[in-house]
Amino acid sequence: MPCSWPSRHLAGQDRVGGGCDSGHGPAEFRIENLDAQPGWHDLLAANDAKNDGITYIDCSGRSLFIYRKRTDYRVYDSRCPHQVTNIPHLALEGKRLTCPKHHWAFDVTTGQCVEKGNRPLREFKAKVENGRLLAFW
Repeated sequence: MPCSWPSRHLAGQDRVGGGCDSGHGPAEFRIENLDAQPGWHDLLAANDAKNDGITYIDCSGRSLFIYRKRTDYRVYDSRCPHQVTNIPHLALEGKRLTCPKHHWAFDVTTGQCVEKGNRPLREFKAKVENGRLLAFW
């Protein structure tokens, strides 16, 4: 079952809402996920991710940024690698994502930190299967 469905478009970005979780706290620290085994998660129809754009979704207790360039999909955790601060979709300007806490900035096309810090965004393995985008965590 997919995590969520597209709900609005923002200047080259998609915000996908109504996910399958409450969004309270990092996924791995939520009580129902303490014994969770890693696995593939169905995110959305692959074509629902905007080409050369960013899609933001909530899935299984995680907020994710998805960057798509034709058939290449990159799925990133929304939490800053500096202090695990959730980076909201409103912190995205073009393809630059800036953490509101200490202003580490990331290029969403590569996940690399481009200002202040030295660690990339956490990227999840992704694949398209039967027209669906899946991510592994």
